[in-house]
Amino acid sequence: MRSPFSLVILGAFLGLTRALDLPVITLPWGKYQAEVFADDEDILLFRNVHFGKEPPRFGAPSFPDWKDDAIQSPDRGTTCIQINTEKLRHPPVGGSPFEDAQKPPSAQTEDCLFLDIYVPKWAVERKEILLPVTVWIYGGGYAFASNYNSIFIAGNYRVGAFGWLAGDYMQQVGQPNAGLYDQALLFEWVQKYIDQAHGDKEFVSAWGESAGAGSILYYLDNSPGGKLDTIFRNFSRLAGCEFAYDIDCLRKAPVTDLAEANTKLFNLVRQTGLFPVGPAIDGKHWKNIQSGIISHVANEGYLFSPKDIDNAAKYNAFLNEFLPGSALAPQRAAIKNKYDCKKAWLGEYQLCVAAIIAHAVFNCNTRDLATAYPDISYMMEYAFPAEALAYHGLDLIPLFVTNATETEKLMGLLDIDKNLIKMMAGLIDTYVRKPYQNYFAALTLLGDPNALGTKVHWPPVADDGNMFSGVLKVDLAWGSEFKIGLDWKNSKAKCSFWAGLAKEIVAAKTTYGDSHGALLEAQYPINSGNEL
Repeated sequence: MRSPFSLVILGAFLGLTRALDLPVITLPWGKYQAEVFADDEDILLFRNVHFGKEPPRFGAPSFPDWKDDAIQSPDRGTTCIQINTEKLRHPPVGGSPFEDAQKPPSAQTEDCLFLDIYVPKWAVERKEILLPVTVWIYGGGYAFASNYNSIFIAGNYRVGAFGWLAGDYMQQVGQPNAGLYDQALLFEWVQKYIDQAHGDKEFVSAWGESAGAGSILYYLDNSPGGKLDTIFRNFSRLAGCEFAYDIDCLRKAPVTDLAEANTKLFNLVRQTGLFPVGPAIDGKHWKNIQSGIISHVANEGYLFSPKDIDNAAKYNAFLNEFLPGSALAPQRAAIKNKYDCKKAWLGEYQLCVAAIIAHAVFNCNTRDLATAYPDISYMMEYAFPAEALAYHGLDLIPLFVTNATETEKLMGLLDIDKNLIKMMAGLIDTYVRKPYQNYFAALTLLGDPNALGTKVHWPPVADDGNMFSGVLKVDLAWGSEFKIGLDWKNSKAKCSFWAGLAKEIVAAKTTYGDSHGALLEAQYPINSGNEL
């Protein structure tokens, strides 16, 4: 399986109109008929295809085990249980760029392993055609959940504590990384059945953004993981099962209690930009990767940083929440020495904190991955139209839109000036969208982002000692929207500092009540990370 790992193209394709012509996927557990995609009549959509039966709570997923030859209704419309952001003081940022991340989804259930398949009509008309397949792993901080002739698939996976509890105890009684195993089952489904939707199982790409990219990273990393048992016990306590190892109590608890505990668990980690749960490395990983794009935006930390930090006292308070407890005082001091907000950021403390979150949680992970996969990694820094406005997730927008109106609609979800949004949307549509989509489509179809013809040749990334070179820079600087240059945001000097700090935190072996070092270990394991 070829697995490029970054963002995704959801495109518009071409052909079939009559209801009688709509194709059907036949699975042992039911038949699923395509419908014309509401937003584009040239795309067929297989909607809410069951790819896994309701998994045992905190257990491994599997294909449905019943037999059914009837056409299944596509109107189920359920999602996996997510956190309720309306109850959080500082909710995570992420999810689909097409939806309001602050609006809780309606129908949530543990029976949520469904997928959608988008197919160009012309491929169905030419029955001998098999197209490349792109699987999209959505983001959302582990809490939420084309024009170039490929099949696009998006599927659910368990999130929050339902999908990411881990540790020694879970190894014994449940399935750590349940969310990853849900994703793995989706990829297994692709291998067994995607040919019925005219997809080529030998030509599969995996794409993800934010936590979705982090999930893909864990398929690529086989280094040893850490201990996460304290997080399990905190979740157990919040669910009314005491601060204990009692999987039976959690499995018997009402799902509403667990959903509430899931939200409370995320509320424990306030103002830090980190998340209490996420994938834990278990030694299983993908091999034989052909090529990949590793992308980050220029201002990753802004959306995750508290906006009220405007003086030294509040900065110190942030660090005490970021790494709490007396045992981690040396690490807090090291951060203050490295990030002198008054001197280096001229007293702009909020920008200083945004840089800390960006480097620790996002940027340095791109260095780890590119270093692990030299010669086949293509690095990009998205800073369009300017670094200060390139927020987390905005590198998705040029891939998902077809015109300035769509761009303006998506960017309207951001809390920024509407006139600025209109200006940015016009610039993206005029200067960025088509060349940008060419790069990603070429990688999906041919394994080389330059294969469809580009304005600027994009080489594999090279390590010049401290900074990466050969990085595709997308911005308005120096008179060109696409240029090749250096990336200083994931420099070796910055990332060596955070890797060393992570080792010290892990070595401290502090408890969750005194410090959430276990949380930082979960989100920043050595040689790993959660942003591609």
